Amino acid sequence: MRLPGKFHTAFLVLTVTALAACGTTSGQPTSAETTRTDPPTTAEATSSSAAPAAPVQVPIPDDFTIAEGASGYLTRSGFAAGTIYGGCRPEVSFTNPAYRPSSWKPQVFDTKRGSFWSPPTSQPIPTGEQLIDQGCILAGAADTATLVVAASTKVPASGLSGEVRRVHLFAYPVGNSDPAAHVQFDVIPKNDSVQLYGTASGVITQPTYGDSVIRAVTDLKPLWPIAGNVRCTTSDAVFTDSGIRDAHSGTVLFVPTIHVLGGCSGTTESPTGQLMFFTSREPKVGNPTAAAFDVLAKREFNLGVFGIGSDDNITGIPIIDGKVKFGGRDDGVSIYDLRSQKPSFTISQQEVNSARIKGVAFFGDYLYIVNDSDKGTTYSVTTMSDRKQVATSWSSRPVLQVSGWTMIGDAASCGRSGQPECTRTMVRNVNGAFPGPWY
Repeated sequence: MRLPGKFHTAFLVLTVTALAACGTTSGQPTSAETTRTDPPTTAEATSSSAAPAAPVQVPIPDDFTIAEGASGYLTRSGFAAGTIYGGCRPEVSFTNPAYRPSSWKPQVFDTKRGSFWSPPTSQPIPTGEQLIDQGCILAGAADTATLVVAASTKVPASGLSGEVRRVHLFAYPVGNSDPAAHVQFDVIPKNDSVQLYGTASGVITQPTYGDSVIRAVTDLKPLWPIAGNVRCTTSDAVFTDSGIRDAHSGTVLFVPTIHVLGGCSGTTESPTGQLMFFTSREPKVGNPTAAAFDVLAKREFNLGVFGIGSDDNITGIPIIDGKVKFGGRDDGVSIYDLRSQKPSFTISQQEVNSARIKGVAFFGDYLYIVNDSDKGTTYSVTTMSDRKQVATSWSSRPVLQVSGWTMIGDAASCGRSGQPECTRTMVRNVNGAFPGPWY
């Protein structure tokens, strides 16, 4: 599985529930315990001595590729509606189609069934229309995940009638082979393409020329028109040229004062709101910086430069539990907490050089380090809270979380990467948390 540099997704906070043992204050057995004299049954003995069941694991198909997208890490790059998807682009073209019937295979991980699902390869296009391209976007919430398939078609010019460029949308609830809704609309003939964006409430269609609109994920009926270009989305917000808007009503939540250069790097669900993360350039300031927008709290904050070059766009940096990793050039490595707006862990450039560190990734409190030693590549694990090494090797590590599941990857493919293209397996969470092993 690979990620072409774009990438959301929402992630779960790991929790541990302590179970208190029940008993009498004196420590003596109850009457029910003292009066029983018969030995336990075979079933009871087996139940009491059996080891906990192994966590459910689902291999990720070899042909699965996380969806590509020009901007927006979660809903434009394969992470939306609490799961992962791929196999198609979030756009349709009229002039440069990427659709190939033999290789077009959208796939969505069905978190309820624990399996990968695909919609029909071909869509019911009316007679007389020429199919040009097909794309898709995942929209909806975790319990209403819907893959919206878009198809661009042309009706050739005839007599006094000019060419018609048309887009068909088909809404497939994940797991269903029949679309729950279908709509079609024509676009201005000079349009080259139509971009797709997803939210919890619906799907956004944005033509090169003309009006954009968000449509309900259930029936694809228009919810509200969109003024200005869409930069990216979270499940409940749409970032446009005119401000950050509520995805359900279209109401402007707030207008950022920081000028944004690129699109979203990521979003994350948190108790304080959804965080969008961008490269930006403040007015009259030459160096680009990183900026984050807390959607629900309606605030923005500048995160500083962190080694971002003048031509860089940090789209594609994943946010894991409200934290991001910066650096890797000549300024060391920093794990930055977006909520506290402070680095939670820092490796100086001197430490990087002396330890010959060539790769760093993190998950939870663990830092997964790859070193280039005289004896070859080595892998180790260090805790960020106390900077103690807890393992001198790791065969696999958690990479990202979706609704009820954690994606893990192996050392061979995840060695230098902080991105999810190395992921190989989905593991079902236990009691809301990743069951391990952590390394």
